[in-house]
Amino acid sequence: KKIDMEYILEILGKIKTEPSEKFESENIEFKNYSSEQALHNAKDLTEEISAIANAKGGFIIIGVIDSSDIINKKWDDQLSGFSCVDLDTTKERLLGKLEPKIDLKLFELEFEGKNYLIIQIPNVTHTLVSTTSGKTCIRQGKSSMPARPEQIKELVKALQSFDWSEEDITKDFNSILDDHSIIEAKNDFSQRRNIPIDELSNERFLESIGATKNGILNKGGLLLFGKAS
Repeated sequence: KKIDMEYILEILGKIKTEPSEKFESENIEFKNYSSEQALHNAKDLTEEISAIANAKGGFIIIGVIDSSDIINKKWDDQLSGFSCVDLDTTKERLLGKLEPKIDLKLFELEFEGKNYLIIQIPNVTHTLVSTTSGKTCIRQGKSSMPARPEQIKELVKALQSFDWSEEDITKDFNSILDDHSIIEAKNDFSQRRNIPIDELSNERFLESIGATKNGILNKGGLLLFGKAS
């Protein structure tokens, strides 16, 4: 989906007279960094990308100062702009901190003599997007944060498709699965499929939904039924 530059310009125009926080949402985030190097080293940026990708997609505008840092409501001071960067290099640096790599699009936009960097983030529906440091983030309103284990399970359940066979876990898995979660899910599965619960063992159930393959647990099964650490 092509980014709507007119919409971005409209938002920047409104930020001249109103706090930027007013325009942040589940899919819009503002950031400000002192330099290209500061952006490349920022851990919070890839966490924001992870969160927005795991929501509905959206974009981040680089070059807007947080409203709380503005004195005397001089809102036009929020529009600091950002240095011109090598878009391909910046994109590769960002993708190098994400797992899996996603279809980020980077643009530069000029507004009233200042440059802004726009990062467009797709709505990823087939997998969860995490940072290479191991954080899977979610967007709650205007804030991004690492997802708790139970939130990750809900995100996985909501995926349109998921490669359950990815990254098999070959060790004995019975000790790391939560029996209560399996029983709840199995009861729901049995009711929807009209299968007598006493005819469906845990092993058959896990195999039926693709959480195991030939008796071997995979990453999807662990995300759904792993015990919270």
